[in-house]
Amino acid sequence: MSLVQQKAACLGKSTNAKQTLSAFRAVRPAQRAMVIRASSAAVAPPATGEIKEKNAELAINGENQDGLRWATAHPECAINSIRFLAIDGVNKANSGHPGLPMGCAPMSYVLFKEFVTADPKDPKWTNRDRFVLSAGHGSMLQYSLLHLLGYDMGIEDLKQFRQWGSKTPGHPENFLTQGVEVTTGPLGQGIANGVGLALAEKHLAARFNKPGMDLVDNYTYVIMGDGCNMEGISSEAASLAGHWGLGKLIALYDDNRISIDGHTEISFTEDVCARYEAMGWHVQHVKDGNHDLDGMKNAIATAKLLNGLMIAADYKGKYPEEWAEYESIASGKLPAGWEKSLPTFTSADKGLATRLHSQTMLNALASVIPGFVGGSADLAPSNMTLMKQFGDFQKDTPAERNIRYGAGGLFVMTHDSIGLGEDGPTHQPIEHLASFRAMPNMLTMRPGDGTETAGCYKVAVENTNGQNAKNIKRPATLVFSRQGMPNMDTTSIDGVSKGAYTVHGSDVAKPDCILIGTGSELMLAVEAAQKLEGEGKKVRVVSMPCWELFDEQPKSYRDTVLIPGVPKVSIEAGSTQGWHKYADIPIGVDDFGASAPAPKLYEEYGITTDAMVKAAKSLM
Repeated sequence: MSLVQQKAACLGKSTNAKQTLSAFRAVRPAQRAMVIRASSAAVAPPATGEIKEKNAELAINGENQDGLRWATAHPECAINSIRFLAIDGVNKANSGHPGLPMGCAPMSYVLFKEFVTADPKDPKWTNRDRFVLSAGHGSMLQYSLLHLLGYDMGIEDLKQFRQWGSKTPGHPENFLTQGVEVTTGPLGQGIANGVGLALAEKHLAARFNKPGMDLVDNYTYVIMGDGCNMEGISSEAASLAGHWGLGKLIALYDDNRISIDGHTEISFTEDVCARYEAMGWHVQHVKDGNHDLDGMKNAIATAKLLNGLMIAADYKGKYPEEWAEYESIASGKLPAGWEKSLPTFTSADKGLATRLHSQTMLNALASVIPGFVGGSADLAPSNMTLMKQFGDFQKDTPAERNIRYGAGGLFVMTHDSIGLGEDGPTHQPIEHLASFRAMPNMLTMRPGDGTETAGCYKVAVENTNGQNAKNIKRPATLVFSRQGMPNMDTTSIDGVSKGAYTVHGSDVAKPDCILIGTGSELMLAVEAAQKLEGEGKKVRVVSMPCWELFDEQPKSYRDTVLIPGVPKVSIEAGSTQGWHKYADIPIGVDDFGASAPAPKLYEEYGITTDAMVKAAKSLM
């Protein structure tokens, strides 16, 4: 991990950008990150006249998609090209942030001309260097660079900055714009993204690199500003980077001491360099981030790119099994038959908490999916997320696949609802399910037993790899219980994939009512149905582990599960917000919980079989 700070007040031994950048490449410890701190304060707009004419000429070169021509241009011309394009984009949109592109233009010029290895014609080349603009509000900096370097970013795209349907949104979006590695905007998150990318490089290099064949050998570069370092997420992620020794992570810190409210001293006076040094980063200082760019060369990128391609060809022939595994990870394709590793359960199997079933699924998937990596935020014995067949990813064991997060794809949430009991309201999620379900492009799944847990993992893996009807990648949140739950004979993996399905009374053509349950309350719905059936009522029970999947099903299927005109009651130990979409009477918890044994809490909050029976009768 390396940080270079650009700021006169934090001057180190370096006297100009060339010396500093050359120095940190030469002496960078293999197991430390680096931060580059650079001062871009008091940047004046470029002068008109000769420089502007050079800029216009260079813009045409960029339009011709010729990155090498831009890289060999006069440094002042190249830097001002970045600045002019950024300013023009912001001015035309009458919206945006010109300050960061102005100040960071020299820094980014040096970075992309001298260090970044990438191919605009093959932007998904697996061994490319990764660039993250953590200060995403300065997005015109990145768009200008993409244009000049020859990516699919024309001058007309720059003119559409911050406009509807453009690929130049206000903050970079990686699924929208070629060459953007990470979606950024919320300050500080880009630093955490960079740590994740560097972690992936170190892990894959440890697993697949062979003597004389570095199949994985890329750097991660992050540009961050004062605002990024004000956010807590940057410190948490940087601490992990220092602990893990992510030696190919380099962050460039634009310390211009300017915020929207004024000088940063009104709220931010800490020694950022000292903070990073304390976390194990190697810190360098650049006296002047605006000048002294002599001697920068651009031949390294081409040489590294060609060498990488030859290594890949030789590697494939010499290590075919490792290559196949690496290719599976790099492409995101799942191995054939991976879903067969997921076990299913019957009512004869012992009832367990779904967090325990989750551990079973995690270990099953880890044995067949080579890119399956995960871990726990200091709660492994509690949330059951460690893979038993692998060790810990640490500085000296980067090939292992369990990550010990300090605190912090696929999101596993355990200990759901007031069922947590005695720990009390501070630990009992009430509004969380509603919050997750409100997120666009997110699957929220709450399984009711072991088989449904298997189904949730199958759906989650498929969707994080883009294997769905929409052919898009989307994250999934899996919500598990701490308390034990019985297994059912009628739950199924296929049913989970549809979001909701009938688990009781499927032979009833015209039910008097339909009861809907999720997670730990699914069995309450079944018990309520049995009571109503004892009174001569015809009842169906529907398990609804995932709203989003159910809403995507054809109307014909949805109408067979939740028959129009039939009274419906739902039960879930969380907020009832949103449930009126499916149920006439939703039973839930719309207040904070309390500290007491779980059965007592369920009784006091009305999450009971009797409450469901009463509600159903009121509708019939």
